[in-house]
Amino acid sequence: MIDENQNKTVSTLMNFQNDTTKPALKIIPIGGTTTVQKNMYVYESGNDILVMDCGVGFPDLFTPGVDVILPDFTYILERREKVRGIVITHGHDDHRSALPYLLKEYPFEVYAAPFVKALIDNQLEEFTNLTTRNINAYNPDKPFQLGVFRLTPFRVNHSIPDTLGFAIDTPQGRCFHVADYKFDWSPVMGKPFEIQKAAMLAGESPNGVLAMLSDCLGATTEGFSRTEKVIGETFDQIIGDSKGKQVFITTLSSNISRIKQAIEVSLKHGRKIVPAGRSVRDTMRIARDFGYIDFPDNIFVDERESSQFPQDKLTYIITGSYAQKGAGLVRVASGEHKAIVIENEAVVIFSADPIPNSVGAVNMMIDELYLKGAEIYYSQIQDNLHVSGHGLQGDMILLANVVKPKYFIPIGGNVKHMRAYSELMGTLGIDEKRVLQLIDGQSVLFKNGEMKFGDKLNLREIYVDGNLVGDVGAQIIDERIQMSSNGIVVVMMSQDKIDIVTRGFIFIKESKDLIEKAKL
Repeated sequence: MIDENQNKTVSTLMNFQNDTTKPALKIIPIGGTTTVQKNMYVYESGNDILVMDCGVGFPDLFTPGVDVILPDFTYILERREKVRGIVITHGHDDHRSALPYLLKEYPFEVYAAPFVKALIDNQLEEFTNLTTRNINAYNPDKPFQLGVFRLTPFRVNHSIPDTLGFAIDTPQGRCFHVADYKFDWSPVMGKPFEIQKAAMLAGESPNGVLAMLSDCLGATTEGFSRTEKVIGETFDQIIGDSKGKQVFITTLSSNISRIKQAIEVSLKHGRKIVPAGRSVRDTMRIARDFGYIDFPDNIFVDERESSQFPQDKLTYIITGSYAQKGAGLVRVASGEHKAIVIENEAVVIFSADPIPNSVGAVNMMIDELYLKGAEIYYSQIQDNLHVSGHGLQGDMILLANVVKPKYFIPIGGNVKHMRAYSELMGTLGIDEKRVLQLIDGQSVLFKNGEMKFGDKLNLREIYVDGNLVGDVGAQIIDERIQMSSNGIVVVMMSQDKIDIVTRGFIFIKESKDLIEKAKL
């Protein structure tokens, strides 16, 4: 654990009284306000920079061949000497999985809660070229200091353990950073949202809270987000009705509470568990190390040996809820999985709604599964199969009334969600000028309690394609799309011969005359 007194420079709460000697505070979303993913936020004051989160984005049908998308690290790397630390709020990929690519450029100090640190350490094992790894565990119950920034964590509810919100003291006042969250008063694991601690942190600041950056993804949906416990009841109903059938459950590999409920219900109905997919296996192993999943070894079956067991006595917990390239369920649906073959009338349960840019790929995978005779359950046709880990309008109103910031900065959504959040705050009588809808790269400055917009960074998409990081640009992506739409023609010429090869352009056997004319 890091020492909460590390680099401690203040012992009392900071405020934003009229003091011209205090440096301004600049906040910049590098990613996370335009595309939901690639969450990364910069807090900068004087000679100090604090970075909150470092996540990836996922490809869609318009980024063929891309594995993941990274935030543009340019601003941070150009000011690397000012960065006092990168703090990770929780363990989802869109908040922490860009770290290996950033740390390859410079060995920044990274701070994460213990479970999240273990997930990061596991991911970094895949990157053998990283010689320096400064991953520090912070205590979720104690404040810690990074340069001029003092961070006080408080526990929030989400679909993964060790998710934290933060009160951040800056030279211009106290800010709140609450990334993905919901209020769950009876969580499957962990503690309820520490609302009393959040209220105390908001109330003890002499001049109130300057700004709150908080999740807006659920701003278009009325009510409160439901408890995770209802998922277990739905699993029980579907698996109980699936006697004699093969069962697959796909969800986010990091959604430990959902995986735990899937295991409990499967054991109740006499099924062993097959963790299928590396990320599921790794996350379950780490969760077992931390006691979040506490089951004996003999209930688990290696996916390579699963064909040797009666299929109606197994539950496959499998990757691929977003139809990610190479994920377990994607390979099962296409018939390319080396160890798992889907049976006719198999039951496939989707317990995660697709993110916006994965809807097309998920629907294509569902079609493939239907054609193989599967019986499919997903949230559009079965209530209580997916409970959002994000707060809805009721959660957002509650948090706004607890924190009562001067300025609101919606994050973790896209433009539609930010607009809906602004309108929601308007129902509370909050002037729309106090809700700052920042697109990625747009900076905002605070000085002496006042706000003004700063420069907008010229950010670019950083695509990862295999071992290529940033080498595949927008032009190459456009060319791939054109080739997928129009096909390709290759002309090979030697001194006395011309050959023409086409792919996706014409059917050669029926177009020999055209090919011969093209050679002339």
